[in-house]
Amino acid sequence: MAKERSGISANLDDFFQPRRVQVTPIRRNRAANLAPIESITLHQKSSKDEDFGKIFSSQYKKLCFLATMLLYDPSGAEEVVQDAFATTYNSWAKIKNSEARSAYLRTCVVNGSRSRNRRVTIQSKYADTLKSEAQRENSQTFTPRDFQVYDAVNSLAPKQREVVVLRFWSDLSEKEISMALGCSVGTVKSQLSKAKSKLEALLETRESDDFEK
Repeated sequence: MAKERSGISANLDDFFQPRRVQVTPIRRNRAANLAPIESITLHQKSSKDEDFGKIFSSQYKKLCFLATMLLYDPSGAEEVVQDAFATTYNSWAKIKNSEARSAYLRTCVVNGSRSRNRRVTIQSKYADTLKSEAQRENSQTFTPRDFQVYDAVNSLAPKQREVVVLRFWSDLSEKEISMALGCSVGTVKSQLSKAKSKLEALLETRESDDFEK
C-alpha cells in the first residue's frame, strides 16, 4: 500500500522495507521444539499437514523477525513463533483460508510477545543483549542510521512499538493492525501518531548529538 515518503515515515520505510525480504536467518540451536513441525514439512501425510507445511515455510522467518522487533529480549523470538504455529495447527479446522490463518498466526505472535514481555520488569536489563543480537546477525546490513532507528523503535512504549512494526514492516493497513492487536482503528491511528512524533524527536536529538561530536 502507498505510504507518504517524508520525515519519520521515510526513515521507518528505509529501515523496515528491505527486511521484509532479507529476514534474520533461523538460529538452529534453539529449534529443538520444531522437530514435530519440521517432520510435517518433510512427511506430508494429509492436506492439512501439506497446507500447514506451506504456511510454515513461507511465514516462519518473517514472524521471527516480527517477534524480535516486539520483544525486549529477542532471544525468545523463536519460542514465541513456535508456540504460535502450534496454536494455529491445533485450531486449523476453525480457520477456513490461508489469509485468515496468516492473520491468526500474526495475532498469536503479538499476544505471545506481549505475554513474554510481561515477565520482563526492566527493559534496560536487555538493552545490551538487544543490540548485540542485531550486531551479530545484521552486521552486513545494518548501517549506523539503521541502529539509530532500531534503538529508537525499541524505546517506544509496547503498544506504540507494536503499531509501528506492524505498519512499517508487516505493511498492514490500520484495519488489519486493529484486528491483530484487538483494538479499534482509532486507537491504532492515535498510537501511530504518538509513536511517529516520539521517533521523530528521538532521531532528531541523536542526529544533533552526532553532529556535535
